[in-house]
Amino acid sequence: MSNQTIGLALGGGGARGGAHIGALQVLHNSNIYPTIIAGTSAGSTIGAMYAASLDPDWMKNRFKELISDGKVAALGDMQVAGERESSSIWGQVAQFFKDRIEIILAMNKLALMDSENIREIIEFLLPVKTFEELQIPMIITATDVQTGQAVLHDSGDLVEAVVQSSTVPGIFTPAIKDDMYLVDGGVIMPLPVPALKGKVDYILALDISKTELNKLDHYNMYSIITRAETIRGMHYTRTLADQADFVIHPDVGDTHWSRFDLFDQLIDTGRKAAEQQIDLLKTDLSRRKGWAYKFKQWVGQMG
Repeated sequence: MSNQTIGLALGGGGARGGAHIGALQVLHNSNIYPTIIAGTSAGSTIGAMYAASLDPDWMKNRFKELISDGKVAALGDMQVAGERESSSIWGQVAQFFKDRIEIILAMNKLALMDSENIREIIEFLLPVKTFEELQIPMIITATDVQTGQAVLHDSGDLVEAVVQSSTVPGIFTPAIKDDMYLVDGGVIMPLPVPALKGKVDYILALDISKTELNKLDHYNMYSIITRAETIRGMHYTRTLADQADFVIHPDVGDTHWSRFDLFDQLIDTGRKAAEQQIDLLKTDLSRRKGWAYKFKQWVGQMG
């Protein structure tokens, strides 16, 4: 696919990032290589690994080593508490007091875990430390919660950029730089298509957001607020996806971002999704590279 610049937008989703690896295996084996990558949260990690190594199989093995070493075990406890409440009266009483204790703690802490926990994981996964060492240029997103603005990194400290982009609010402490409080890029740009606008001829997006919602068995203030935020995020991500030229959206169901125990399954899900759409993608890339399409676009711009 020479003479055609391709931007690859990798969305966030925690453990669902395994689907990125599966899709990248198919793209790589089909000789479809991005000119530049934009990554948010999990997409920043996967994107940096690929931009550094150009080897999806190595990426898969590196992640499996990370998981087998128990380095992400603590994240497995981050499931939404409201989805695991006991149905017994005593369990509900215990949950009542637990929720209030958590509210008190939340008012006096920045997060449940220090961001150094995520930094150790990122340093283990990335084979390089700076953007300048990457084989493919990359843009990594973060969010400044002071101003509500996106912060885009494309040079300097790669590890720090990925850590900022992966700092889930409330779970990991934000990075404090000057007057900025920097957290997960997914807050403002869950699928970083806008970061690639005007930089390439063609934008391919890999969207690993949830494709379905589990049934709410217990309704309370927390579960309703959480569900409303999830719905908002799903719809906003779809709006961003509509700005891409082509989207691969693996069927990840309602998989929680902390389910690293499902990583192999998620890799297969991403691979299958890409395999199902690879011929359509190749056809679309060829069509848009043709002179007739370019002429039509030029006429449209002139009008």
